[in-house]
Amino acid sequence: MSNKVIKAHVAAVNLTHGRAVKYGATDGTVTIAGAGDRGIGVTDCPGGVTAGAVVDVVLSGITDMVIGDGPGGAGTTSAAGMPLRALAGGALGQTPSTADTSYWTVGYPTVTASPGDIVPGMVMPGRVTF
Repeated sequence: MSNKVIKAHVAAVNLTHGRAVKYGATDGTVTIAGAGDRGIGVTDCPGGVTAGAVVDVVLSGITDMVIGDGPGGAGTTSAAGMPLRALAGGALGQTPSTADTSYWTVGYPTVTASPGDIVPGMVMPGRVTF
């Protein structure tokens, strides 16, 4: 059983499956969330969509997530249950545990994952401070 909260938006750019997105410049649109951006959810579009097409965005619930580099830099893993932030290209990576630093988060992976993996993750946008 799947209990995702999904909202259809218009893609402001070409989008692929499992990527973090943020609100676009025009109401009702979304674009790729990059490093430091406030991601609102994760795309649910196997096969991808082109700019101007409708795309489903998972705002809450478990869905596929494309994992990027972990907190240790290139090639490092993201641990299960640890908060994920948007990285370049909309991939998701574990937030570093840097003291007195805040990050916008998109959710967390349900399994430990390496860069390039597509894994189930819980979408739960928010902010975390270490």
